[in-house]
This record gives sequence, structure tokens and C-alpha cells, in this order.
Amino acid sequence: MPSIERDRPSALSPAEESALLRYWLMRDGALGRFAREQWPAFGICNDVLLDDFFGKPVRHPPEKVHAAVGEVFAFIQRELALIGKGERLEGKLKEALWVAQSDAAKAFRLSVGTAGEAKRLQAAAAGGTPLTVCVGRRLRRLPQDIGDQLDPLGEVEEYRIPTLTWIRNGDGCGIVMPDEDRSRFRWYCNRCRKRTSELKDKAIRNVIAGWEVRRFRIVGRDQLGNRVDGWKVRCDKCQQWFFARVLQARTCPQCGHRRR
Repeated sequence: MPSIERDRPSALSPAEESALLRYWLMRDGALGRFAREQWPAFGICNDVLLDDFFGKPVRHPPEKVHAAVGEVFAFIQRELALIGKGERLEGKLKEALWVAQSDAAKAFRLSVGTAGEAKRLQAAAAGGTPLTVCVGRRLRRLPQDIGDQLDPLGEVEEYRIPTLTWIRNGDGCGIVMPDEDRSRFRWYCNRCRKRTSELKDKAIRNVIAGWEVRRFRIVGRDQLGNRVDGWKVRCDKCQQWFFARVLQARTCPQCGHRRR
């Protein structure tokens, strides 16, 4: 298998070479460009995804993508083996490890071969049974009647009613687990797979709880008719909508005057 040359950057400490920074630096702006230069295997996988997103031909030959995906798989498997099967990850590290492996697998399918072949490459990189993280779902589609719960009086424009919800770092438990399936990459452990209905209900409850803030960015007019940016806010006192110039506003002008 062709290899990808990679020099160790002397400016970074071993701690800074963690999976979290290796992957998330690659994805973020100027730091991303730096990381792609230092660890081109991640950058090659990212290039394939970008080419697909923009509908362009893949810029790298299949053998180069194959080598890069193998390096990413090997790196992720080393990290997970060091963490240890059965250990639990939290926060961005949980998501970063899973997304890095998932993106590499998608790059393989787009440029090289099938999902089954990607799984075999993952197993070879692990030297046996590969590991993965229970990250769960990071995006959920909300039920069609969510608007009835969020806005029962129909006071909010329909386009402001959410139809999707992003789940920060995924709704999985974060446990490091075997990824023994031969045809697909797991994202739930056995325990969390049995709790999918509960996790879905939790996501909906979180959306409803967050909706209680009810603040929307809008454009309004001042007393002279000039255009001004502000916020559409529900008054904590009378529950009526009003226009506020600052996000921190809690009561409408009428209720504020009455309080004085």
C-alpha cells in the first residue's frame, strides 16, 4: 500500500498531537490549512468530501485516497486502543474520533470502493477487531406537528419553526466499543440502540425547552421610519411580542413603564 509522508512538527507537544486537535485543526480555517500541511492523510480525505460536495471530479487518484484512508483508520484505531475498550468519552473528543473515521470511510466509498471494502481496510488497520465510539445521532428530524407544541397560537412565522435539531457531540453514551459489523460502521452501542425512542423524545424535549427563550433577529423601524436591526421578543410580563434593540430585553415598554 502506498504511504503518505508526514513530518513531525517540532512546534507541537505530544499532548497537542491528540486526536481531537489533529482532526479539528484540519477542519477549522487557517489552523485547518496548517494541519492539512502537517498531516496530509486527513486533508486528502477532506478534499474528496469537498470535491463531492461541489460536484467536482475527485482531485486525487484512488490509490492515494486508499493510502490516506488507511492512515486515518490506523491513527483512529491506535487512539481508541490506547483509550481502551469500555472507557467512556465525552464532549468533542467523542465526536471528533467518530467523525474522522466516518469521513475517511465516506471518502473511500466516493473514490475507491464499497463500504464493505472500507470495513475490511478498517479491520486491517486495527489488526483484528476494530473499535469505534458510541456517538449516536448528531441530527434529528423533528415531528411535523412540532409547531403545535412550540407555537400553539400560531403567532410565529412558519419558517421560524424548526424542522431539524442538531445534537451537540451526538446523543450516544460515548463508550469505546467493538465495531465488528462487516458491512457498516456502528454509531450506537447495543444499550443505546435499545433507547432510540427515549433519545428521540429527549431531543424533542430539549427543543421545546430551548424554544421558551423565543427571540428572533428581525429588521424594524424607529419613530422616524428608519430601518433598524433588532429582536422580536416575547414580554416576560404580558406575554405579548415587542420589538427590542437589544437581545437582553425582557419586558415590553408598556410593562416597563408600569413597573416604574
